[in-house]
Amino acid sequence: MLKLNLDPKKEFLKLVIGNLLIVVISILLIFFLKSLFYLAVLVLGVILFTYCFFYRYDQIEDNKRRKLEIEFVEVFSYLRIYLVNKETVYTALKKANEYTSKEMNKLINNFLIKIDEDKSILPFLEFGRYFKNKTIEEVMISLYQMIDGGYTDNYLNQFILIFENLRKRTNEENSHHRLKKLQNLNLLSLVGSGYLMMVMLIVIVSIIGELTNGF
Repeated sequence: MLKLNLDPKKEFLKLVIGNLLIVVISILLIFFLKSLFYLAVLVLGVILFTYCFFYRYDQIEDNKRRKLEIEFVEVFSYLRIYLVNKETVYTALKKANEYTSKEMNKLINNFLIKIDEDKSILPFLEFGRYFKNKTIEEVMISLYQMIDGGYTDNYLNQFILIFENLRKRTNEENSHHRLKKLQNLNLLSLVGSGYLMMVMLIVIVSIIGELTNGF
């Protein structure tokens, strides 16, 4: 929760309120329809809601990381233009950082500060590892080689080649992610529909049972 800049108190309050609603509805069904079958509805409802509640944190984190990766590709497209125009890596990074979001701007600014403090490859590796993407790490290593080995066409072409590979893979992963997201939504819809059908079935069976007993 803290990693995603969420308030733990508010999040736990949402979890408690959601589960309380399920408990209250289930108790009302048990009370009015006089059937203990709704205990199963209560248990399944609480389990399903709790699972979906915590699962969404993984989704939020994954979406955040994916957006940053997409922005990385956009920002480094500007960086490549500056490098082709013979700007230094440091200057190119500062100029490209003018077109970033608040979060990416903060990451790159911290990266630039670390470059000032440490002239080794470590700041480049740390920045690349933040994204948990091996190709981005390769891009950052290639960028460092342009500083360490001198500004030559060979290093620039190597950087462009690796960066284009990253762009291609990012586009492919985005397409795959959208497809997977649609599949997950369909699965959740099926689970939700199944849960509602089970509740309706129990209600119908209970009503029929009471009508039968009445006659």
